[in-house]
Amino acid sequence: MSATERVAGVLAEHQPIPGAFACSCPWRWPEEPTWACGEDERFVRDHAAHVAEQIASADGLAVVELVEPTRPGVWLRRGDMGGVASVGFIGADLVVSVNCMYSEEDAEWVAAAALSAVAARAAERAS
Repeated sequence: MSATERVAGVLAEHQPIPGAFACSCPWRWPEEPTWACGEDERFVRDHAAHVAEQIASADGLAVVELVEPTRPGVWLRRGDMGGVASVGFIGADLVVSVNCMYSEEDAEWVAAAALSAVAARAAERAS
Protein backbone atom coordinates (compact mmCIF):
# COMPACT_ATOMS: atom_id res chain seq x y z
CA MET A 1 0.00 0.00 0.00
CA SER A 2 1.40 3.42 -0.95
CA ALA A 3 1.78 6.34 1.45
CA THR A 4 -1.00 8.16 -0.43
CA GLU A 5 -3.32 5.18 0.07
CA ARG A 6 -2.43 5.04 3.79
CA VAL A 7 -3.17 8.75 4.27
CA ALA A 8 -6.41 8.39 2.30
CA GLY A 9 -7.38 5.50 4.58
CA VAL A 10 -6.79 7.58 7.70
CA LEU A 11 -8.81 10.45 6.23
CA ALA A 12 -11.66 8.08 5.37
CA GLU A 13 -11.71 6.75 8.96
CA HIS A 14 -11.80 10.24 10.50
CA GLN A 15 -14.60 12.21 8.89
CA PRO A 16 -16.28 15.03 10.83
CA ILE A 17 -19.92 14.40 11.69
CA PRO A 18 -21.80 17.58 10.71
CA GLY A 19 -23.63 19.20 13.62
CA ALA A 20 -22.48 16.56 16.10
CA PHE A 21 -19.06 18.04 16.96
CA ALA A 22 -17.63 14.54 16.59
CA CYS A 23 -15.56 12.33 14.34
CA SER A 24 -16.58 9.10 12.64
CA CYS A 25 -14.14 7.40 15.04
CA PRO A 26 -14.76 7.47 18.82
CA TRP A 27 -13.12 10.95 19.14
CA ARG A 28 -15.44 13.64 20.41
CA TRP A 29 -14.79 17.35 20.71
CA PRO A 30 -13.71 17.95 24.33
CA GLU A 31 -15.79 21.15 24.66
CA GLU A 32 -19.51 21.23 25.32
CA PRO A 33 -21.13 22.73 22.20
CA THR A 34 -22.87 26.03 22.86
CA TRP A 35 -23.57 26.86 19.20
CA ALA A 36 -21.86 30.20 19.78
CA CYS A 37 -20.47 32.22 16.91
CA GLY A 38 -17.08 30.86 15.84
CA GLU A 39 -17.54 27.51 17.52
CA ASP A 40 -17.72 25.67 14.20
CA GLU A 41 -14.33 27.06 13.22
CA ARG A 42 -12.80 25.94 16.53
CA PHE A 43 -14.24 22.45 16.04
CA VAL A 44 -12.87 22.28 12.48
CA ARG A 45 -9.42 23.31 13.74
CA ASP A 46 -9.48 20.79 16.64
CA HIS A 47 -10.76 18.00 14.40
CA ALA A 48 -8.01 18.76 11.86
CA ALA A 49 -5.42 18.48 14.66
CA HIS A 50 -6.96 15.13 15.67
CA VAL A 51 -6.71 13.86 12.07
CA ALA A 52 -3.13 15.12 11.77
CA GLU A 53 -2.22 13.18 14.94
CA GLN A 54 -3.78 10.05 13.43
CA ILE A 55 -1.78 10.45 10.22
CA ALA A 56 1.46 11.03 12.16
CA SER A 57 0.90 7.90 14.25
CA ALA A 58 -0.23 5.63 11.39
CA ASP A 59 1.82 2.51 10.75
CA GLY A 60 4.26 2.90 7.89
CA LEU A 61 4.06 6.70 7.76
CA ALA A 62 6.32 9.42 9.11
CA VAL A 63 5.65 13.13 9.24
CA VAL A 64 8.92 14.99 8.77
CA GLU A 65 9.33 18.76 8.98
CA LEU A 66 11.59 19.79 6.14
CA VAL A 67 14.46 22.14 6.96
CA GLU A 68 15.59 25.23 5.08
CA PRO A 69 18.96 25.13 3.33
CA THR A 70 21.86 27.03 4.88
CA ARG A 71 22.52 28.43 1.41
CA PRO A 72 20.89 27.53 -1.91
CA GLY A 73 21.15 23.78 -2.43
CA VAL A 74 23.29 23.11 0.67
CA TRP A 75 22.28 22.07 4.19
CA LEU A 76 24.92 22.34 6.94
CA ARG A 77 24.74 21.64 10.67
CA ARG A 78 27.25 21.64 13.50
CA GLY A 79 26.37 18.68 15.66
CA ASP A 80 25.95 18.53 19.42
CA MET A 81 29.17 16.52 19.63
CA GLY A 82 31.20 18.94 17.50
CA GLY A 83 30.91 17.25 14.13
CA VAL A 84 29.57 18.79 10.98
CA ALA A 85 26.99 17.30 8.64
CA SER A 86 26.38 18.48 5.10
CA VAL A 87 23.71 17.51 2.62
CA GLY A 88 23.41 18.56 -1.01
CA PHE A 89 23.61 17.45 -4.60
CA ILE A 90 26.72 17.07 -6.68
CA GLY A 91 25.33 16.74 -10.17
CA ALA A 92 22.57 14.14 -9.98
CA ASP A 93 23.92 12.52 -6.79
CA LEU A 94 22.64 13.31 -3.30
CA VAL A 95 25.68 13.56 -1.04
CA VAL A 96 25.37 13.23 2.75
CA SER A 97 28.57 13.79 4.67
CA VAL A 98 28.77 13.15 8.41
CA ASN A 99 32.15 13.29 10.14
CA CYS A 100 31.30 12.56 13.78
CA MET A 101 28.92 10.66 16.03
CA TYR A 102 25.62 12.47 16.40
CA SER A 103 22.86 12.78 18.93
CA GLU A 104 19.38 11.53 18.05
CA GLU A 105 18.33 15.13 17.30
CA ASP A 106 21.28 15.56 14.92
CA ALA A 107 20.47 12.28 13.18
CA GLU A 108 16.86 13.40 12.72
CA TRP A 109 18.14 16.67 11.22
CA VAL A 110 20.40 14.81 8.76
CA ALA A 111 17.43 12.69 7.61
CA ALA A 112 15.17 15.76 7.30
CA ALA A 113 17.88 17.64 5.39
CA ALA A 114 18.25 14.76 2.94
CA LEU A 115 14.48 14.70 2.37
CA SER A 116 14.49 18.50 2.03
CA ALA A 117 17.20 18.34 -0.60
CA VAL A 118 15.29 15.72 -2.58
CA ALA A 119 12.05 17.74 -2.31
CA ALA A 120 13.85 20.90 -3.46
CA ARG A 121 15.36 19.06 -6.44
CA ALA A 122 11.94 17.64 -7.39
CA ALA A 123 10.40 21.12 -7.18
CA GLU A 124 13.16 22.52 -9.43
CA ARG A 125 12.53 19.81 -12.01
CA ALA A 126 8.77 20.38 -11.91
CA SER A 127 9.05 24.09 -12.63
